Amino acid sequence: MKKLISLTLCLIMAFSLVSFAETAAKEEVGSLEVNGAFTLKARVPEGYTVSLFYSDSLMSIWSIMSEDETKPIMSMVIAYDEAYADVERFNDLDDEALAEIEATYSEYEMEFGYTETKLGTKLLMATEVGDYQDYVSFFSIYMGYCIEFTLMSGVDTEAALTAEDIELAIDFLSDLDFEPIEEAAE
Repeated sequence: MKKLISLTLCLIMAFSLVSFAETAAKEEVGSLEVNGAFTLKARVPEGYTVSLFYSDSLMSIWSIMSEDETKPIMSMVIAYDEAYADVERFNDLDDEALAEIEATYSEYEMEFGYTETKLGTKLLMATEVGDYQDYVSFFSIYMGYCIEFTLMSGVDTEAALTAEDIELAIDFLSDLDFEPIEEAAE
């Protein structure tokens, strides 16, 4: 628990030092056609590419990988959930609803913490308990869409994730935009 608190404090301090000046233009990272059509745009970290791994009418899955196999690997799953149809942002959920979401991570002993994107959207941060941290899972909700983002150690490394690695993931999520695709009038 102390590690999670320390990590969260480090992230807060890092965010307070970050300039909000745009360093790179947002690029289209894909489109989403689950309960409507959206284009996803984000600032992709330097050296990373975004690839659509799978998509159907229920969910879309992306991988965000670097050419450098020692760099962390990111994956993102977005799916519309009728249970959250009236939820505009994760921030709108009460403590009971948050506890129910935390309970879905019951397969491992997990520590939970909350952080926010630069735009103030709450993120659940779930980390496996133990000395070696090789993945962190983030969860949020936007306009009824559940967003699960996982950060994992690189393929050719045995190093644990660092605060900078976690900041990279939060920065990506901070800049993720859902832009509705307007259907042409017939």
